[in-house]
Amino acid sequence: MSISKELKEKYQARLLSEQIVAKELGIPKKAVQELISTGALQAVEVSGKSLISISSLAAMLGEEKPSDFGQHLPVLHTSEELSCSLTNNELVQIPIQEEVKDMIYKGSVSVLKDGRFMVQIEKGKKSDGKRDRESKSLRDEIQAQKYLDSRLNELNGTNSVSSPMVYPMSAPMIFPISQPYAMPAGNIPTYTNKTFEQYALDILNGCIGKATSRTINSYRESLFQVVRHIGNVKMVEIDDIQLRKLFDTLSYYYVKNYLKKSSFRTTKMIFELAVSNKDIPSAPFTKLKCPTSKQIIDSETEAYSDEEITVILSEFIAYQNPILYPMFAICECTGMRPGELRALEWSKFNPADKTIAIRQAVSKDYEEIESITKATDYREFISITKSAFGVRTLRLSDLAVQALLEWRKILDHSPAPMKNSKFIFSSRSGDFKSETSVKSLIQRFVKKAGIKDMRLTLYRFRHTMCTRLILAGQPIPVIQRIMEDNTVDVIMKIYTHVTEQQAMAACGEYYDQLNQRHLAIVV
Repeated sequence: MSISKELKEKYQARLLSEQIVAKELGIPKKAVQELISTGALQAVEVSGKSLISISSLAAMLGEEKPSDFGQHLPVLHTSEELSCSLTNNELVQIPIQEEVKDMIYKGSVSVLKDGRFMVQIEKGKKSDGKRDRESKSLRDEIQAQKYLDSRLNELNGTNSVSSPMVYPMSAPMIFPISQPYAMPAGNIPTYTNKTFEQYALDILNGCIGKATSRTINSYRESLFQVVRHIGNVKMVEIDDIQLRKLFDTLSYYYVKNYLKKSSFRTTKMIFELAVSNKDIPSAPFTKLKCPTSKQIIDSETEAYSDEEITVILSEFIAYQNPILYPMFAICECTGMRPGELRALEWSKFNPADKTIAIRQAVSKDYEEIESITKATDYREFISITKSAFGVRTLRLSDLAVQALLEWRKILDHSPAPMKNSKFIFSSRSGDFKSETSVKSLIQRFVKKAGIKDMRLTLYRFRHTMCTRLILAGQPIPVIQRIMEDNTVDVIMKIYTHVTEQQAMAACGEYYDQLNQRHLAIVV
C-alpha cells in the first residue's frame, strides 16, 4: 500500500492540519510552517489555518509516485464552503502533475528565510530504507540553478530536469492543475525528540562549564517543580506561552523569591543550551521575564529572634546529648556554614584569644543524576572552603568558649577514636560527623523539647548572625568578611531578615533625636 493510501485510511481525509503533519514528519509545528512558506509542502488556508495535502506529505515521506486524484473540482468561493466540505468528508482534490518517468534524480531550488537559496536533490533511498538527499546552500539564485543543473546532469548522465523555483505563498489559494509539484525545500532540521526531563538530565549529567557536582545538583533541585508541569512534554513542543503560564503558576508555590528565580534561570539555561546545540528551532525564553511572587508574606521566619535562641539554649540544659550545645553556641556567634562547623579541628581553637580558625569545609560529590524528582546519592569529603575568601578567623562568645571546653572534657573520657580525633565534632570512628547524623540529633532534640514549630536548623543561625550584624550597624565589608560572602546581593537579599519590630527598635535613637528637634521648634 502506498504512503498516500495509508495516510488517507488513517486520517480519512486528504487535507491534514499542521499538527498532524508535524507528528508524521517528526518535526516541530514551526518547521512545518516554514516548509509551507517555501512551497515544499502544498497547502490551502481555511479559516486562517493551513491544511496540507496528503499527496504533498507522502512525497516528502519518500513516496516515489504521488497518486493522481483526478481532475480539479470547481473552485470553492469561500473558506466556509471548503470547511463545510471537509466536515462532510467531501475532500478537496489537489491535482499534482505526474513526475517525469525516465528521470532518476530530481531536484529543486527554494528560497530560505535568510535570503539564501537551497539546492536539494532527491536520490531515492539508502540501503537502510531512509531517504537519500543531497543539499547545498548558495547566496545567488543563478549560481544555485547552475549548480542544480550541473549536478543533475552529472548524476543522470543526461539533460537535467528540475522543479521550478518555489517562492513562499503570499495568499490563500487552491493550486491549479497546471502547477508543477514542488520538491521538498532545503534540509529538514533534525531536532531532539526528547522530553524536557530527558533533555535536562542529559545536560546536567554532561556537566555545565566548570560547575561542581553540588552546583549541578542544585540545578536539579531547582527544576523539581518545573518537571512536575512540563517534564513529559517534548522540548520542540514547548513554547513561550506554556512557559509563561508555568512560571505564573510557580510564583504561587515559590514564595521565596530566590527559589523562584533559581527555577527560572535554570530552565532558561536548559533551553539556551538546546538552541546553541541546534536541538530546538528557537529559544522560547527570548521575551520572558521571571514573574514576581503573588503571595504576601506576613512574617519573616528566616532569622531567629533573641527570645527563640534563649529557648533553644535553655531547652538544651534538660537534653542529654552534649554535642549539640557547643554546635548551637558556635553557630550563634559566628554564623559559619554547617559544612565548616563539621570540619573544625581542635588545633584551630584558641580559648585564650577566644577565636576559632576556619580553614576547610565538608563538601559533597554527587553521583550521576537519575531523575530530576529523585534525590541524588553523594559522598562527603574534606575540601578547601567555598572560596579563598572563606579562610578566616572568627571571634567566639564566652558562652561558646565555655561550651567547647566542657565538650573537650567529655571527649577525654570517650572511646579512643573520638578522644584522639582531630575533629571537634567527630563520629564514633574519629572521622568528621556526617550531615545525616547531625540532622538526626537535631530532630531528636526538637521532638523531646517540643519546639517543632521553630524549624530548628544550623543554617538558620547564619541568617540570624547576618541580620544581627546589619542591625548593629556594622559596615557591609565587615559583614562580608565574617560571613564569607563576597557578593553584596547575597548578604542583603538572602541572609538579612529584618522584622518590623527589629526595624522599629533600631530606629529608636533616630526618633528620639527627631523629637528633640521638633521640641526646639515648638518652643
